[in-house]
Amino acid sequence: MITAIIFWLVSESHSQLHEMNVKSGETFTIEFPASPTTGYTWHMLENQSNTPSIATLLESVYRPDHPATDNQGHQMCGGGGIQKFVFKASSKGTNDLQFVYKRSWENTNPAPEVYRVTVS
Repeated sequence: MITAIIFWLVSESHSQLHEMNVKSGETFTIEFPASPTTGYTWHMLENQSNTPSIATLLESVYRPDHPATDNQGHQMCGGGGIQKFVFKASSKGTNDLQFVYKRSWENTNPAPEVYRVTVS
């Protein structure tokens, strides 16, 4: 069973907490709107707690809504889509998975989107 959660970015100044429950061995997906052609991408933060991770990241992929191209077929800036993080629940427990939307070269610290995942 695949569980998908889609969060639409409302504000960069407020952290959001989302809770989800999955069973050990299940695959689950967290999706965000993204526009990497503008330099912004979602980054998963390192586990800040001393608890072992309860999920393994299988892949992170971007899927454009539709290709934003000019009349010569070159990708244009500003096209949006979905950035998807796929995990496998590996052990029982609860962890917070944290993500920030930023440009990798900028020294900003936006409030993270937090997904509290409980594996049973």
